Amino acid sequence: MSSPRRQNLYIPVDSIPFVESTTDVLERLIEEEQKIRQRAEELGIHVGPEPPEEVKAPFRRKKEIPRTELTDRELSSLFAETRDILDIYSMDYIAEHFDEAQKLYESLKVRSFSPDTLLGSRIVQNIHELKTRIDAVEERESPTKHLEEFLSDTKRLMDSLSTYDQIQAKKKYADLLRREQLLPRNVDQQMESEIQEYLTEIGKRIQREGKKTSEDVGEELLEEISSLIGSGRFDPDKYNKVAKKFKEVAEDLPEDLRLKIRDRIRECYAKMKDVEKKIKSEERQREVRTKQFYWDAFVSEVEQMKVDIERATPGEFFRIYDTYNQLLDSLENADLSDVPTAQIERVKPLLDQCYFMLEELRSRA
Repeated sequence: MSSPRRQNLYIPVDSIPFVESTTDVLERLIEEEQKIRQRAEELGIHVGPEPPEEVKAPFRRKKEIPRTELTDRELSSLFAETRDILDIYSMDYIAEHFDEAQKLYESLKVRSFSPDTLLGSRIVQNIHELKTRIDAVEERESPTKHLEEFLSDTKRLMDSLSTYDQIQAKKKYADLLRREQLLPRNVDQQMESEIQEYLTEIGKRIQREGKKTSEDVGEELLEEISSLIGSGRFDPDKYNKVAKKFKEVAEDLPEDLRLKIRDRIRECYAKMKDVEKKIKSEERQREVRTKQFYWDAFVSEVEQMKVDIERATPGEFFRIYDTYNQLLDSLENADLSDVPTAQIERVKPLLDQCYFMLEELRSRA
C-alpha cells in the first residue's frame, strides 16, 4: 500500500502578495503626481496651489549655515509625519497642549529640506498650517494680545516723539494708524479707548509741532538748556541731544536768539565738564578709601597671625602656615598704588617676624 501523498503546506514565495508600506504608497503617489505636474507644465497648465514665498523663505538654505539635505525617503517620511501631526493637532488639541504644539512647530521649522520641490512644498504647507492653528488658538485664548502690543507701541511713540523730526514723526504715526485698522474690535473697551486717546494726543502733538515758528523752537530749546544746567547732573546724552537739535535749527533762527542759545550751550558744556570732574573726583576718593579699607584689614590679619603664632602649639603649625601663605598671596596680588609707603614698610617686618616664629614652631613640631 502506497503511503498517502503528503500535502505541501508551504506556499511558494512568488504567490505571496506584496503589501506596500505607507511610505512606499506615498512615494508612488508623489512620483505619479510629479509626472502629472511635469506634463502639465509642458502643456503650459498650472496645477495646484503653491505655498507663498514668505512661507517658503524660512526653510531655504542659508549660505552661512551648512546643512545636510534629507534623502527622498526621509522627505517622504517627513511628509507623512506632518500629515499625521495635522490629523492629531486640531485646534482643540492645541488649546489643551499649547506648549507641546509650540515645541513641535519649532522642531519642524529647523528641519533641512528644499521647499521648492513638490514634496518640500507640501511639507511647508503642512508646517505652515500647524503654525496657523497655533496662532489662531493663541489669539482665541488671549484676544487682547494684539491690543496690548499696539498700546505699548503707541506709548513708546508718545514718549519718544520729541526725538523725531516732523517727517519721521508723521511716518511713524501713519504706520500706527494703518496697524490700528487691523486690530480686533469690541474685545476690551477700556484698552481700545486708551489706544484712541494716545493716537489722538500723538496727532495733536505732531500738528502743534508743525505750526511752530522758528522763534518757538528756539525758546523751547533755551528752556531745555536751562533745565539741563539747573539739574546739576552729568547727562551727556541729553546735552548731545540739545546740541544736535540746535545744529539742525540754527540757520532758521533769528541771529540774536541763535547767539543766545549758542552761549547757553557753551555755558551748559562748561557746567557739564565741572560736574564730570566732580564725579570723577568723588569716584577716585571712593576708590582710595576702599583700597585703604582692605589694606587696614590686611594689616589686622597679619597682627592677629603674629599673636596666634605666639600662642600656638607645634600641632597647629600647618594650619597657621597655610594662613601665612594666604596672606603672602594677598600681598603679592594687592593693588598698593594708593597705600602710603610708610604703612607698607611697617608691615614687612611683621611678616618677617611671623616667618621666623613659624620656623621655630616647626622645629618643635
